[in-house]
Amino acid sequence: TTDLTHCGEDYGQLPPAGTTPAEFARRQDAHVLKSIETLDVDAFWRALRDHEITMCGVAPTALMMEYALARGARSATLLKYATSADDEPGADRAVGYPGVVVR
Repeated sequence: TTDLTHCGEDYGQLPPAGTTPAEFARRQDAHVLKSIETLDVDAFWRALRDHEITMCGVAPTALMMEYALARGARSATLLKYATSADDEPGADRAVGYPGVVVR
């Protein structure tokens, strides 16, 4: 698990007009989660760059994927995903949080 997108004025990244921080975080995080679930480290770096994802734990996540692959991992499964704004629909900021198991 790690923090993913940080969206809101406090984080220096605002969502596009008409989009809530939680919606934007979910959309952004989908790009990164797809690469994690497929254990595609190159796609992970591209998603971060191409979508300007404001994620904590970038290096540890990439290292985890590299290590898992070196140890024979073949898959990763998203167990749960939520944002910090899920319990607060009108929140002016959101951070995405996934839980992933690697096998």
